[in-house]
Amino acid sequence: MRRPPLVLCTALLALAACTPASGPGPELPASPAVEEPRFDAEAACAGYSDVLTIAANARAGLETERMETQERDGWFRLAASILERLPGDAEHPVSTAIAELQRIAPLDRGWYGVVDLDSQAWHEASRDVYTACVDAGHEPPTRMFTGG
Repeated sequence: MRRPPLVLCTALLALAACTPASGPGPELPASPAVEEPRFDAEAACAGYSDVLTIAANARAGLETERMETQERDGWFRLAASILERLPGDAEHPVSTAIAELQRIAPLDRGWYGVVDLDSQAWHEASRDVYTACVDAGHEPPTRMFTGG
């Protein structure tokens, strides 16, 4: 079956309208380069300060018999959970020290696992994070509110 010439002309005109008449269209601007996020030592040291505050108050609560060992351990797990979220993968002395502390107090044993924030290794690595924060100009305070 032959198509009438009018239908064929209409189809050819429609195709011609869809193709650019003067070459390629305008160039789109290049996407801006995506910058790697910068390590924020101040924020990392503030997070570490929270870890210190939770651990110190949990210790004080146990020592003053305001809480039992189970509750102290729960607070230690919370502190380890916060520590786990701090950036330990940047090329910065604070981040490097945080990574070592994360290695010593891992939370990957599950929520009910024991996290020992009183070991000698913890205190040594924690001192290294503290020193790195001070050297970066961000001294991390410990805020005591238990036992007073």
